[in-house]
Amino acid sequence: MELFDQETLEQLMPAQSMFPAKISLAMSYVPDQSFENLYDETTALSRGTLFRSLDFPFYGAKTREGMRK
Repeated sequence: MELFDQETLEQLMPAQSMFPAKISLAMSYVPDQSFENLYDETTALSRGTLFRSLDFPFYGAKTREGMRK
């Protein structure tokens, strides 16, 4: 079942688009992570990451007031 018929789509869409006709909805880019400044195996398992540079504290649902303390 289509939400719009062809005539309605033509009215809603501009005559020319800056995007190709068939474009991906999302595309990601992830740069390579260099293998330096690593945790040892035991620490990496407990911290959830091998890379020290990716180890950020998680504060959960703390409020802004709680974070100031």
